[in-house]
Amino acid sequence: FAPEGGEPYQHAADRLRDWLMSLVGPVIAVTHGMACCILRGLILDLGGDESLALDRPQDALFRAGRGGVERLAYAA
Repeated sequence: FAPEGGEPYQHAADRLRDWLMSLVGPVIAVTHGMACCILRGLILDLGGDESLALDRPQDALFRAGRGGVERLAYAA
């Protein structure tokens, strides 16, 4: 999958996987919806189609770690 004029899924996943593997300590990351899907998919060990099928809320906070990914509730 690659949006018109955009980066193919595998390129983005490889780049984001490299970034994830380089992290040391707690990190706060702000991303757009597609990068968030790919990052959550990588953390959950999902395939590309499964990662791209994840929801893409524009107003969500997620906590990710070795235990998985959790959507956090917050009051606006």
